[in-house]
Amino acid sequence: MLSASADPRLKYAKGITRDTLKARDDRHEAQVKRINRAKVKLRDGDCCLSSPAAQELFGRCMGTDEWNHLEKRSKTRNQSPEERHATGITCMACSRHHKLIDDGDIKHRFLTKAKADGPMVWQWKGKRARLDEREHPRTTSRSGR
Repeated sequence: MLSASADPRLKYAKGITRDTLKARDDRHEAQVKRINRAKVKLRDGDCCLSSPAAQELFGRCMGTDEWNHLEKRSKTRNQSPEERHATGITCMACSRHHKLIDDGDIKHRFLTKAKADGPMVWQWKGKRARLDEREHPRTTSRSGR
């Protein structure tokens, strides 16, 4: 069966269908997700809270590694895939820490404009105990310590 745009009996082509456009957008978003998730996995490893200091504060890692979006879904609506799945607003977390972050038990604060690509402070349930920048897994892994 011919598509409406390729039907030779029509005087004027109807153009690209919505399904075709949607499939194109979905393929593009899947590609952006695949690339950015790989970058975040390289940056964080299995869990961004896997350092000994983080394990002491937030408990040990449990479950599979998951890609965690640090900004709420409502804030990323109508954004391009490059903005919505940017490495600066995502991190890798084990299942346990992902749930705690999403539930608001573990809070984060970005220290630079690089957001999650730079140093961050993690905080447990509003208490003042938090990771020191020197002990943060990202700052230690970049410097090779």
